[in-house]
Amino acid sequence: MKDAEYRALDAVNYSTLKHIRKSPKHYKYALDNPDTSTNYSMLRAIHALVLEPFTFDEAFVVWDGRRDKRNKDYAAFLEANAGKDVLNPDELTKATAISEAFRASPFVERLLAHPGTSYEVPMVWVDHETELNCKGKPDIVCVRDEGDGLVTLVVADLKTFFTTEARQIVRQAHQFGWLLQLAHYTRGAMEHFGLLERFQAGQVGIEWWTIICEEDAPNDCSAFAWTQAEQGRAQAQLSVMLQTLQVCRETDYWPGRGQVQAQQDDVNDGEG
Repeated sequence: MKDAEYRALDAVNYSTLKHIRKSPKHYKYALDNPDTSTNYSMLRAIHALVLEPFTFDEAFVVWDGRRDKRNKDYAAFLEANAGKDVLNPDELTKATAISEAFRASPFVERLLAHPGTSYEVPMVWVDHETELNCKGKPDIVCVRDEGDGLVTLVVADLKTFFTTEARQIVRQAHQFGWLLQLAHYTRGAMEHFGLLERFQAGQVGIEWWTIICEEDAPNDCSAFAWTQAEQGRAQAQLSVMLQTLQVCRETDYWPGRGQVQAQQDDVNDGEG
């Protein structure tokens, strides 16, 4: 499936779903008003250089100058390289340094070399609890055969941050929903690789990893594993988010934070 086809799919992805943590109103606004202001070219470049370096030259070009479409030379450059991401030399240098740090990590090296590893595979599935169509493209998924009919599903995400200090990473992960993203990807991978029945039979173990690389030199890189308890809490929260979305769609009612809190207060008063 090509990127354009994947993006066009009418299905719930985590990058939009995450806004429902604020309120359904925030989700609906994000859905109706996609953010096109942020330039993600360098992040995409890092992922390409780490996961699929052989495709880099097909997807990225470098422009050494001001990126202004009113400039005739730049406009002609864009036309000649339609569909490609544009980097400047500094961005390419930084993306290359970060990607080399990722690939130098022994954990990443082993994971990428494993025959059961897949990269950025488009996944589409139906959520069993809500029957919502969902989609996701996890950075790295590995189905590892453990023998005796047992397998381990490894779901890993690449992140850049200003530090690899553990307390900062844990705080960041919970604040920005990194574990919820891994939960979403795990549901897709279970369906995509046909592991759901084996999971219910206790034959599938699950590992979640967030692999962090510092944005600046020396580009320290560390891999963080998340516990089963953290996985369980994230899956439970993801279920609530999807159930909330299901109700909002059915009722076409998208309350903001204040309305959600008022409703909860009414429920609590009634219970008293």
